[in-house]
Amino acid sequence: MSIQYYRNTKTGRTYAYESIAKWDPEKGYSVPIRTYLGRVDPTTNKIIPSSKKPGRKPKVKTKEEKEKQSSIEMRLHELEVQLRTAEGTIATMDSELKKARKDRDRMKNGLKRLQQELENLTAD
Repeated sequence: MSIQYYRNTKTGRTYAYESIAKWDPEKGYSVPIRTYLGRVDPTTNKIIPSSKKPGRKPKVKTKEEKEKQSSIEMRLHELEVQLRTAEGTIATMDSELKKARKDRDRMKNGLKRLQQELENLTAD
């Protein structure tokens, strides 16, 4: 375990992270696991701890926003159902197309054989 310091060049602030090396067998090398500790005070060089609160607080939604979100989710669900139906139709049409192509190729081969037999008969 070590403490890593990172300086933001745009703001000039320095941030402290606790870094622990953890071996990743899939990658075949160690990967650092970093935990944010806080900002570094520029005058005393001591770490000012973070508030331990992850991220921003979620915005409280109004009734209209909730209804709008609900209608959007319902519409999204309807579109997903339509998409699944369309994908099923496409799969069916694709299999029918493959069958039609096989039939076409079989007929072409049959016509070629008939044409060759006809040529052989006329040549004799």
